[in-house]
Amino acid sequence: MGVLGDSHGQDDALKIALNRMRSEGVQHLIVMGDIVPWNMDNLSELESTLRLLQSESGLSRDKIEILIGNAEEDVLGERIPIREEFDKAGLTEEKLQELVETKQMRRREAAKFYNSVPFEQTQGYALLKKYAVVSVKSPGEYSVLDIGGKSIAISHYNNRPLPEDLLQEKDVPMKVIDPKTGEEKTIIKNFRLEHTVDAQRLARPLPAGVDVAFYGDLHIGGAYWDAPMDKVILNPGVLHSKAKDVTEPQAYVIYNTTRNEVTYFDAVSDVALGKLNLDEFARRGRSSCTEYLIRLSRGIPSSQ
Repeated sequence: MGVLGDSHGQDDALKIALNRMRSEGVQHLIVMGDIVPWNMDNLSELESTLRLLQSESGLSRDKIEILIGNAEEDVLGERIPIREEFDKAGLTEEKLQELVETKQMRRREAAKFYNSVPFEQTQGYALLKKYAVVSVKSPGEYSVLDIGGKSIAISHYNNRPLPEDLLQEKDVPMKVIDPKTGEEKTIIKNFRLEHTVDAQRLARPLPAGVDVAFYGDLHIGGAYWDAPMDKVILNPGVLHSKAKDVTEPQAYVIYNTTRNEVTYFDAVSDVALGKLNLDEFARRGRSSCTEYLIRLSRGIPSSQ
């Protein structure tokens, strides 16, 4: 089983990952969400990526599972302007977009200017379903798959508390394009966003009877032991080159369910970063008196 996440339209890394999975005999592909780029102009870009999923993996639609991430919700969401709200605020749609892009207005604040079309009725959702199975329709939902004798819970957002060391640094330097000047500049960004530490969502238990859980979103590859759930929980890493942590490689996972072993691969060099036997990891987790985790670092094999 192949697991990859957060490619955001970076098809070169996606192709390397899919070719490796095909050569390793992967029979199921799980895309953990955020496959769409934030700056996507039209659905033809997404369709090109979805075609790539099938052609490079050699898998049929029923063997490819795509989760809905927050990028899918935001970019593929269809909205109908509420003219009364625009008139009341003295704004145009272009001006509102500029305010959001320059962080002068939060996306949630901007939402009041539109009525949203239900996501399942959007063209983007229909396109995703054309090329893959879409069982999870929002970033916080779980889906449970039975593959290779394992019961596997998947969700885009992390729905369980994470060890502190698996989160990004609070303030990270990041290069962005200034929307007004078109020039590149460096900003300091705090990536510990609300949806990564939402206390209400993190109180949710895993579905009953699962053997292991995967999540995406955070752009931090690694695994940790969830003691209250008595389970191993993994993030396959990020395929997009603009990771939220400068030490994070572009990585993905191949999960051998027979050996209950995951291998992390670098999606640029196409080499294995490290293997993790989940039975041994669980034994170590149960016997450890501290948080037990593995976090990937760029160019450094994973280690405890």
